[in-house]
Amino acid sequence: MLRRYFCALYIFCLHYLSEAFVLTSAMYQYKKTIRHAISDQGIAIHSGFSSTLKLFPASSGMGICFRQSSDGVLYSIHPRYIEIENFHTVLRFSSTFCVKTVEHVLAACCGLGVTDIIIEASEEEFPFFDGSALHFVHMLQRAGLREFHEESEYIVLKAPVHVSEGDSYITLTPDIPYIQVSVPLTDQYREEANFSFLNDDFYYNIAPARTFSRFSDLEYLRSKGLIQGGGLECAVVLNEDGTAINPEGFRLPQECARHKILDILGDLMILGVPCIASIHSHAPGHSRTLKAVHCIAKDADIYCRMQYSDLKKYIERKSEKPILKYAS
Repeated sequence: MLRRYFCALYIFCLHYLSEAFVLTSAMYQYKKTIRHAISDQGIAIHSGFSSTLKLFPASSGMGICFRQSSDGVLYSIHPRYIEIENFHTVLRFSSTFCVKTVEHVLAACCGLGVTDIIIEASEEEFPFFDGSALHFVHMLQRAGLREFHEESEYIVLKAPVHVSEGDSYITLTPDIPYIQVSVPLTDQYREEANFSFLNDDFYYNIAPARTFSRFSDLEYLRSKGLIQGGGLECAVVLNEDGTAINPEGFRLPQECARHKILDILGDLMILGVPCIASIHSHAPGHSRTLKAVHCIAKDADIYCRMQYSDLKKYIERKSEKPILKYAS
């Protein structure tokens, strides 16, 4: 009887949390910002320095902006600022101002539908927190979300984009928004995961997924000046067989593949708004996704911008099954 009671209580709590916090779709009708400024401090994974992240409300139409704390200059996010890196996302706005490891906070903005916000950090590299987007999601929720009257905008592909590097690739095609990834963890084992903008829950399915690395790669990464602030508290470290060294194990099934979806969502937000496409990637990485962002941004013929109401009609048309006609 007691066990049955606790099971019922657990289900009730899950339902309450889903109603209160969880967002069932990564597509939102109206633009959003935060209600109040908020800040938090953490360790930057590569430099090992302490870094303070500050988030500020923005007016409708400002978009996602980064601010240099020393002079207060605002820079709107744009693909022209991308520096291609293998292990993290870097935006260089000027000779004296760049930001690093921004992919997780951008994924959180995408997942919660935040379209207008000012982001500032005390150091070039953002705090890494637990290696997922969950801490950033909680920051945005604590700051409170405020909707504007203007509809959200989306980039919708009109032609496919494909980027490959060796055996790794990412392909974006015009279709219903969906991401599918395949991530080789060992020679014999790989993880696969997918995410639907329309049906899956970013909060539960993607946001908690942590970054990962093989134990055998750690020495090489440190020799390159990377992961100086890394540890088991902010990443999943893998054995040679693909199992987790971390005492708590994995948070989610296919956590590594889900984290790659998180990275893709964050990197694509450098376009300024979410990108609507069917996305397939094998062995995904920042450099491939960022090159795809460049390809999209430089060719206005392969995409268009749509407001939510038009996008909804577009997806409804894409979702309709073709009716087969037979000759009489």
